[in-house]
Amino acid sequence: MRGRHLLAGLGLAGALALGAPTAAAAHDSLTGSSPSAESTVETVDEIELTFSNVLLELGANQRSTAIQVRQDDRYFETGCPVLSDRTVSAPVALGGAGDYEVIWQVVSSDGHPTSGTYTFTYAPAEGTPAAEGSASPACSKAAAESGGQEDVLLLGAAAAVVALAAVGVLVAVLLSRRRSASAARAEDAAPSPSE
Repeated sequence: MRGRHLLAGLGLAGALALGAPTAAAAHDSLTGSSPSAESTVETVDEIELTFSNVLLELGANQRSTAIQVRQDDRYFETGCPVLSDRTVSAPVALGGAGDYEVIWQVVSSDGHPTSGTYTFTYAPAEGTPAAEGSASPACSKAAAESGGQEDVLLLGAAAAVVALAAVGVLVAVLLSRRRSASAARAEDAAPSPSE
């Protein structure tokens, strides 16, 4: 009996250890974008990213989701990202022709943040007005004003739930071992049928 509980505990620990890399590998991935990576486009008024699963919404203003569109030291997104199921989009007004870098971050359906970058080339028709861009990302002011407190609270609550689950598993294993030890002592103390 005691051996079975010990084996069960070891099995659970092994499953948790093996499950950690699996969870990390399960982060949602970028499956499509408009404009697409390494493409050349004549017009762009929005960046749209599509992911492999429904993304998590954290906070009313989605400060945990970011899309920045950069050329040199200027930013050309004109508003904060909008999240809808598996899609995140942000409006843009591009400047001059050339390469632009898209920098993104989202929260995967497994609760972990994931991010990446890609580039595309902008080749507008002659005479197309060029936006000036901004020295800072469009959403940095909103995030700075809020201090990101709402997101910190939500992420802290998620971490607390995970920690409580881990403590619950540990307590269950320890109680199981204690019961096994008590049962074994009672069995040893009980008189044998031959007495």
